[in-house]
Amino acid sequence: MNQKRAVIEQFIEKDLLDAVAVELSSGALAQESSLAQQLEEVTKMIRDNFGADALDAKGNLIKYADSPRGQQYLELREKVGNAKTSPELESDIFNHLYTFFSRQTASSRARVRSIRFSNAECSTRNSHERHHSQS
Repeated sequence: MNQKRAVIEQFIEKDLLDAVAVELSSGALAQESSLAQQLEEVTKMIRDNFGADALDAKGNLIKYADSPRGQQYLELREKVGNAKTSPELESDIFNHLYTFFSRQTASSRARVRSIRFSNAECSTRNSHERHHSQS
C-alpha cells in the first residue's frame, strides 16, 4: 500500500506538474497564452504612452485607435478573444482535475458503501437462514 501511495504522490507532486507545464508550453495553449501576454504588454504600453484614459474600464480603446500601437492593440484584442494567460490556464486545468478526482472519489465511496451494504445484507440473510434452519 505504501508503494502505491509513493507512486501516487510522485505523480501528483512531480509528473502531473511537469505534464501540465509541457502542454502549456506547446500547441494551441501556448499560442493562446502568448497572445494574451502580448496583449497585456501592449495594454501597459498604451496606458504608459497615451494615459490611463486611453482605455475604458472594459478595455475598449477610446483614444488613438488609428495609431500603430492602437492598431496593434485592436488586432491582438480581436485575436485573443477569450484567451487566458498561462497561470489562468494552469489554474483551470488543476480545477478540472480536482473536480474529476473528487467525482471519482465520491463514486468510489458510493460503490464501497453499496458493496458493504450488499455484503451486510447477505450476512444478515445468511445468519437469519442459519438460525431458522437450526430450529
